[in-house]
Amino acid sequence: MARYLNQRFGDYQLIRLLGEGGFAEVYEARQVHLGTSVAIKILKDAFTPAQIEALRQEALIVSRLDHPHVVRLLNFSIERGIPYIVMSYAPGGSLDKQAPRRSLPMSARSQLASNAPTISGSFTATSNPPTSF
Repeated sequence: MARYLNQRFGDYQLIRLLGEGGFAEVYEARQVHLGTSVAIKILKDAFTPAQIEALRQEALIVSRLDHPHVVRLLNFSIERGIPYIVMSYAPGGSLDKQAPRRSLPMSARSQLASNAPTISGSFTATSNPPTSF
């Protein structure tokens, strides 16, 4: 639908709709001061304060992940009452486009499986959010 195309969220100018799902739209955006590209996921629905806090806590945990096979979460914010997540931009497109589920070769499946313990360890190592900010 691209309802936010060409609008600004924080310091980011939305320049292109990358994809849309049931609860969010994802845009390519440029950081207005540095000119760097990012991906911004803008949530569609209205959220209660408790749901926004849960999203913030999840973003806090995910932002600590640092692994070459995981897109880096850079920021979580709220603009005009709309929660959004800023992530590293991966210009290769979605995983579905790169490796459709039914045609993923065995070598790629093996590589993904071999990286699973490392990625899982990254989640485990960051699963204890701080109690204060």
